[in-house]
Amino acid sequence: MERKRLGAILLALGVVVLVLSAFAGQIGIGADDAIGWKQITGMVVGAAAIVIGALSMRAKPGVHETTTVDV
Repeated sequence: MERKRLGAILLALGVVVLVLSAFAGQIGIGADDAIGWKQITGMVVGAAAIVIGALSMRAKPGVHETTTVDV
């Protein structure tokens, strides 16, 4: 699969994991309304997936687009 596509999938999954972990208690899949260690772990993993996915979607190293600025 293309690197940008994998990055987008990883980013999307990270968002889902982060949101589900953050609101697990409120939506009924957590133990209670307090944030526990499992939720914190899920949020950290989700955030890491978002960052890795976003970085994967960037241009390949060494390939730079040139832009011009009119002054």
